[in-house]
Amino acid sequence: AAGHQLADRAIVHDDVEEIRAKVKSWIADRDIDVVITTGGTGFTGRDVTPEALKPLFEKEIDGFSTIFHLISYEKIETST
Repeated sequence: AAGHQLADRAIVHDDVEEIRAKVKSWIADRDIDVVITTGGTGFTGRDVTPEALKPLFEKEIDGFSTIFHLISYEKIETST
């Protein structure tokens, strides 16, 4: 309803290079304005999403994750 278009979608293995390559390809695509990822909490031994994506950040927003978790906790409690 807001006019957004899904440019691409992918499910990738828990592999640093595979995750990083997919996100880098989206970053390089001039038709993609925003990249949103889901999953990849980093809590299990096989999950390497945080390590894969951190080098791609230009800037981190300190405190954002804290606020996000606080809001999520109010809705879904410890599943946040």
